[in-house]
Amino acid sequence: MQYKDQLNNAVSVTSKMLDAAKEGDWEGVIQLEEKRQISLSLMKKMTPASVETGVIDKLQALIVLNNELMELSVVEKAVCFSHFSTNQKSKKAFQAYGSR
Repeated sequence: MQYKDQLNNAVSVTSKMLDAAKEGDWEGVIQLEEKRQISLSLMKKMTPASVETGVIDKLQALIVLNNELMELSVVEKAVCFSHFSTNQKSKKAFQAYGSR
């Protein structure tokens, strides 16, 4: 597979990851990330013979999608931390008052 094909695949998988993240399917995001890493790792080993038409545009699209995905990940991380923190406080309250 050529560099441009791997790049197209990475963009496609990243787009699917973003869709899954928007739907709250973080398990799906993780599964897709494994597929994306394969394309990205293969791209590191390749060098485009020349700057093919569309490569720069695809790289920019990949960056935009990745940035959007990272923003959603940061929000989800904050939500998870908030839930964890609330659960920890509930656990402490139960331990302090629940045994009485």
